[in-house]
Amino acid sequence: MADWRAQAAAHRNAGRYAQAIDCFQHCLTETPNDVTARHDLGLLLLMTGRAGEAIAILTEASRLAPQWDALFRLLGEARMQSGDAQGAVRDFGQAAALAPKDADIRVRLGIALAAVGRSSDAVDAYDAAIGLDPSHIAAYYNRSGLKKYVKDDPEILLLTSMVPGLSVSDQILVHFILGKAWMDVGDADQAFAHFHRGNALHRATLSYDVADDIARMGKIAEQFTQELIQKFSGQGVLSQQPIFIVGMPRSGSTLVEQILASHPMVEGAGEIAAFRAVLGRITGADGVSLPYPDLMALMPPQAVATVGDLYLKLVGPYSHGKPRLVDKFLENSLYAGLIHLALPNARIIHCRRDPVDTCLSCYTLLFGTEQHFTYDMSELGRYWRAHDALMEHWRTVLPADRFIEIEYEQVVAELETQVRRLLDFLDLPWEPACMAFHKTERTVMTASNAQVRRPIHGGSVGRWKPYAAQIQPLLQALGVNIV
Repeated sequence: MADWRAQAAAHRNAGRYAQAIDCFQHCLTETPNDVTARHDLGLLLLMTGRAGEAIAILTEASRLAPQWDALFRLLGEARMQSGDAQGAVRDFGQAAALAPKDADIRVRLGIALAAVGRSSDAVDAYDAAIGLDPSHIAAYYNRSGLKKYVKDDPEILLLTSMVPGLSVSDQILVHFILGKAWMDVGDADQAFAHFHRGNALHRATLSYDVADDIARMGKIAEQFTQELIQKFSGQGVLSQQPIFIVGMPRSGSTLVEQILASHPMVEGAGEIAAFRAVLGRITGADGVSLPYPDLMALMPPQAVATVGDLYLKLVGPYSHGKPRLVDKFLENSLYAGLIHLALPNARIIHCRRDPVDTCLSCYTLLFGTEQHFTYDMSELGRYWRAHDALMEHWRTVLPADRFIEIEYEQVVAELETQVRRLLDFLDLPWEPACMAFHKTERTVMTASNAQVRRPIHGGSVGRWKPYAAQIQPLLQALGVNIV
């Protein structure tokens, strides 16, 4: 046993996670009640995206050691990764009860509560974290999205005074909080002074060149010609279960998912990086992963069926037995052509919104991961234009009965018409609950989790116009001329 433990630790420390997982599993075969090994294995499974397996391992560990708060904390994280925020509320709540002076776990509890629509309880959890640690910036940050700031709010002065003594990461959070606060108050200059500073600080931490993304999108369009699609046609898996929602962040994608998830035949699975994971498994003769989209030139036509099968196996557990499943991983914009070839009966919904409203909403939000193009206005505008060109290409080469575009502004203006259009496109019967999407109780992990629980409104249409003076670099990058 000790040898398996030592080998697991050595592999883990060297970044060889697959080998470390194998050693921990050997360890548990010999000593199934080793709670520490279960904790460490659960953490590795979670780190490698295997949340379901982590939950099974950690659930048994929590039964064996019901007073160990770290187990319930990790179990909560695993449930969040798997999309079970309701279960995460329970586990984070148990961890908080076992660790009454731990502010961090109360922040995690608040995030889970917000994901299931319990905004008031989430605020209470963040307040409890601040009560335990008045300098807990993440608590202020997560609470800021649920709070409406007013003029002379003492929290604005407090946070402003804290900035000089904070780490760079906490300074970034505070600038985004203060940007939101001053926007609530109505002071655009103050708001964007903070947004600019927060974005600049975060951009400086990234190794990123928007030109690489622009070139990649151009290369994808060049590769996915009508001839290539014809070459691979008829080879995919004929399942119509998946519904892919693609588009730019902050383009109304969560709203469309919420509408569809209100249908009894549809499961809204959120952002599943499953298709990208499948592509990572495609290797050449030397066993090395092939880059996308270059792999298209090397794949035999029948290989697209393997891609489709692997994808369906990965997302199967997310469907909870429903015949249709929404995958809202927006990066699938890049893979729409291959998605159609691998799953020719799948439907792809491209969510569109006014480009300036979309980009402004991105710029005023600190994303958790991956959206590196959103922290500089010029880069953001350039990225939007390249993304729009790629989506125009998909419009040209993909069948109209498999690819549809939904305009956010039209959904706001004529909800029933657009809901009927969506359901017809998906071959789903009419369902009145889709019109009352804000009443649907489900986990929503994105920053829009509060908005989609309110009735439809047009308050975000044309949101950018009062801030034209503050966003000139964005307008220039988008090619928007103000008369």
